[in-house]
Amino acid sequence: MTERPPIDIANLLRRAFAAYRERALPQAEALFAEVLAAKPDQYEALLATGVISLQRGQDARALELIHSALALNPDAAEAHFHLGVGLGKANRHDEALASFDRALALAPGFAMAHYNRGNSLRSLGRPDEALAAYRTALSIKPDLVEALNNCGMLLINLGCYTEAIAAFDQALAINPKQIFALNNRGLALSKLHRHHDALNCFTRAVAITPDYANAFYNRANPLRELGLWEAAIADYDQALALAPDHPYALAALAEAELHICKWDRTDTLARARGGHRQGQAHPRPARVAYVRARAGAPVQGNCQLCKRPCPAHRPPDAGQAGAPWRAHSHRLSLGRFSRARGERAHGRTLRTA
Repeated sequence: MTERPPIDIANLLRRAFAAYRERALPQAEALFAEVLAAKPDQYEALLATGVISLQRGQDARALELIHSALALNPDAAEAHFHLGVGLGKANRHDEALASFDRALALAPGFAMAHYNRGNSLRSLGRPDEALAAYRTALSIKPDLVEALNNCGMLLINLGCYTEAIAAFDQALAINPKQIFALNNRGLALSKLHRHHDALNCFTRAVAITPDYANAFYNRANPLRELGLWEAAIADYDQALALAPDHPYALAALAEAELHICKWDRTDTLARARGGHRQGQAHPRPARVAYVRARAGAPVQGNCQLCKRPCPAHRPPDAGQAGAPWRAHSHRLSLGRFSRARGERAHGRTLRTA
């Protein structure tokens, strides 16, 4: 019986990493599996297989593999980094932060570790420290678009809109088609009431990625501020077509239709009155409750604008005989919801690794 030739582990690793660089993940994983079958304690193959598992959403398996790699090489900064990424995906942000700190103790110039440390700090509700971590990452790698974008989003949340726009401008100078930076820049411009400029940003984002629901939703908001109600309604419709469970578009659409008495769209208002899918909490209950109340308000006589009963234009007090009609009497109430709308929830942060 002839002996099988020894497996060339170095050659297998070269082929596996080449496949990984070309994003041929199944081929890379199969080659790393061959290495581990021959040598179960091969550090590089264990770590790389863990990283591939993370990218495939197999988080529990990934953490197990990365822990095994760390047991073999506890001073490997990259292994602590990937462990932090996996822990962050599992919402174990305190542990993730400790992993990134360990990685940085071993490799202080590791830009992506600083960036991901910022993500953990942001998730833990520590925005000032997160901003400092992103800025450290950018001091090491100035073209790190992810850090520029997340820096900008934090600055929006902190009310520093002009600084946020500058961060997004830097990101767009590196990649003019960066849709998240375009979208988020539009949000910052909206906060400064520069609605025409915001509209331009959202339109560019939609042109680059026509299936980006948040860009349509966000574009509708400056349209309504500019009085372009029909165009705003069309964008809310498109946002809902792309993302039927969008958390804000339905109530905003109902409000827009309420404003221009578009009562032929009763299905929209019926959906708003009916609320949301069972077990799914709506993030803006006050707005939905308001639409419900207005849509169901008692009406006496016909609206002078609509020539039919219309909750939007009912008398200020239905009990007062001859009370004057108020055109769009709901508008001031809608304004407070418009100002309170959580646009920043529709900003987009980028990858964690």
